[in-house]
Amino acid sequence: MRGWADSGCRTSVAHRHLNMHGHFYIIVSVMGFPEKFLWGVSVSGFQFGMGDKSGRSLDPNTDWYVWVHDDENIRRGIVSGDLPENGVDYWSLYEKDHDLAKSLGLNAYRIGIEWSRIFPSSTKAVSVEFDYAPDGNFSRIDVDAKALEGLEKLANNEALNHYRAVIEDLRMKGFKVFVCLNHFTLPLWMHDPITVRKTKLKKGAKGWFDKQT
Repeated sequence: MRGWADSGCRTSVAHRHLNMHGHFYIIVSVMGFPEKFLWGVSVSGFQFGMGDKSGRSLDPNTDWYVWVHDDENIRRGIVSGDLPENGVDYWSLYEKDHDLAKSLGLNAYRIGIEWSRIFPSSTKAVSVEFDYAPDGNFSRIDVDAKALEGLEKLANNEALNHYRAVIEDLRMKGFKVFVCLNHFTLPLWMHDPITVRKTKLKKGAKGWFDKQT
């Protein structure tokens, strides 16, 4: 089966069939899409964000950064050895990427937030109220004005403003923006995978093994 699309929100699908005489024939069907159907692309922060040769877009404060650089992981083939600093540098080139997506006729764009950029240092000093449900999960988390003020003081405003600029550029170019709040990665102060592995969970920030995460 093969498919292709045109600008009229229709996709043609060709089905290849074999008849009783052993000859192939093609049936082409057209599938219509709603007028407001979204055609888009998706980028994840860790895989796409870095790549600037000068290192300005580098984010070494994420657990995956240290994980993919670990010599043991590379030697054992746990990771490929492909490094994020050799990426496509969406952090710096986002405007050109948005222009390219627009030229392809796309109208939706999903980006990812790297919390290691916004909070490179721990936020544990900021207190919030919470309750546990009987199953052990959180049933209530209250972030009041005082907590928000504390988080704002800890936040990297340069990174926040950059994310705002990315979203504003997408909206200005007519894209519907989707924001992925977590795409696997965690700040290094929240998850230190190398220390945790070496000590078998006895030391180091444990990431999702820790309820506070």
